Amino acid sequence: MARSYDLDISAVRLRPYRVHDQLLVDSSVIIPLPEAEAFMIRRERKDVLKQRDGRGRGEAYLPWFQALIDALREDHQFTNARAAQRQNWYSFALGFARVPYLVAFTQEGLRADVYLNPGDRGENKQLFDSLL
Repeated sequence: MARSYDLDISAVRLRPYRVHDQLLVDSSVIIPLPEAEAFMIRRERKDVLKQRDGRGRGEAYLPWFQALIDALREDHQFTNARAAQRQNWYSFALGFARVPYLVAFTQEGLRADVYLNPGDRGENKQLFDSLL
């Protein structure tokens, strides 16, 4: 039984046999193997729960990120962003090519990063030295 996309697919072996004047059919599932079916059902349930939990956490972060975006835009003119997304991170442009500022909720807590990677080693060093 392939359970992806809510589609169940099985292969069944049918064995006809005759008992006196009656025709009987014995059936047995050959694909998936009986052991695999239980595993697949558990995996599907786990995937559904994981997806549901991920959406719930994204919803929980939404008000916090919206308040951050509003404060950065209105009080500090740091961003033109208007709407937060249902995710655990948000990336802001700093005005330099390929140098984003990232805020993220991780398992360890809240994290803020600046990524310096304009692509050229000399530019990277110059940016780092300027910040230092």
